[in-house]
Amino acid sequence: MGGPSDVRRIIVALLAVVLLAGAAGYAVADAKDVVPGILTIPAPIPTGLAPAPQPIPPVPVAEAPALDPAALEAALLPVLGSAALGPNVGVVVRDATSEQILYSRAADQPRVLASLQKLLASVTLATALDLDATMTTKAVVGSTPGDVVLVAGGDTLLASGAGDPDDVVGRAGLADLAAQVDAAAPAGPLTLHLDATYAAGPRTVSTWSPSDVALGYTRGVAQIGLADLRPIRGRVPAVETDEDVMTAFADALRALGRTVDVPGDAALSEPVAANAKVLGSVASAPYIEVIGHALAESDNAIYENLTRQAMVKEGEPIPADGVTGPYLMSHLEHADIAIAGVDIKDASGLSPGQTAPLTVVDAVLARAVGGDAPRLRRIIAELPVAGLSGTLAERFGAGDTRSAAGIPRAKTGSLTGVSALGGTTVDAQGRLLTFAVVSNSVPPNGPGTKGAREALDRFAAVLTACGCR
Repeated sequence: MGGPSDVRRIIVALLAVVLLAGAAGYAVADAKDVVPGILTIPAPIPTGLAPAPQPIPPVPVAEAPALDPAALEAALLPVLGSAALGPNVGVVVRDATSEQILYSRAADQPRVLASLQKLLASVTLATALDLDATMTTKAVVGSTPGDVVLVAGGDTLLASGAGDPDDVVGRAGLADLAAQVDAAAPAGPLTLHLDATYAAGPRTVSTWSPSDVALGYTRGVAQIGLADLRPIRGRVPAVETDEDVMTAFADALRALGRTVDVPGDAALSEPVAANAKVLGSVASAPYIEVIGHALAESDNAIYENLTRQAMVKEGEPIPADGVTGPYLMSHLEHADIAIAGVDIKDASGLSPGQTAPLTVVDAVLARAVGGDAPRLRRIIAELPVAGLSGTLAERFGAGDTRSAAGIPRAKTGSLTGVSALGGTTVDAQGRLLTFAVVSNSVPPNGPGTKGAREALDRFAAVLTACGCR
């Protein structure tokens, strides 16, 4: 037998064999991904597989041919010659793809636009407002124990009861706000106050006709208000004041068992402290949805309200007379839209004596669909749809216009002697068009405004159905 050193060599050799065998086994396990490691052997490739599909190159789609201006004019002239429109009619039609003006008549002549003027104000709203932001109505602790201050944040579509998260009108509810206040305010009676200093201005624009206000064609311009008092089909149900909101909020708190007092001098002359403790808050629908509602219903007061909010956000003072026309025109100029012939006083188009040429309306629409103003495009996309929504919901139902229902999206405009329609449509070949047509001479006798609207609907229907090539 060998000595101890030989025994040690044998033991070391045996250990080496064991370790190598173990390492080889681990390596195999590693390669098969049974144990952790860096080794991997490829899995065998099954036989009989079909070849991998290859991507199919896209089939180029030919661009629809453009309308022939002469053919388009021939198609439109019979409609524009309708006695229901009178002799003073302005028109402009543009091909959105080529940017070519296809037809124009007296488009550079200043004329009354009525509510079509809201399209001009939309340039400002698109620029100054965060369209996805919301308006917050909150309640904060006042200066003395038990005082609660309701703070206006611009929302004039507040529900008296619970809010509806799926609707624009009444998205924020005073009952929900009251529940938060009830849970957060100390026990005992409450005294309500109102801070309506945000974007504050006159309740009516000085250039509005008093008769239009008296007849209920608009509600007052405020930064807080109830959905129940909004205009319905162009008429407001009642003249409202800030007291209506305070009464509704007090009633919501009383329904929870609270004792509530609303003093006669509830309105604060100065805003609450920025660090006032918040007892609760509710949020409106996003601005873009509120704008869509205002366009659909042609809500004059909301457009004035939002314009004032835009001024506050840009650090501009709100005029004491409520006349925002110069501010709106400055935004048009900043957007490189020529304002020659533009003389506007408000955002809504309600003030008499305002004029602007259709070239300005055309420039706004062209900018919206041109791709370099996505926020303005979002607003124009909210326009009422022919025969389906808003002020166009009950139009385009006649036999000669029904075929266009669901295609044109347009803003309406109506004043005494004025009827207007402007927006976008798609022609029979799928070509996107913008258009504006305004009569400033609707005859006072005969079919009047109704007849003029029907003629404008026919104009949009002919434009939409036009082969004209």
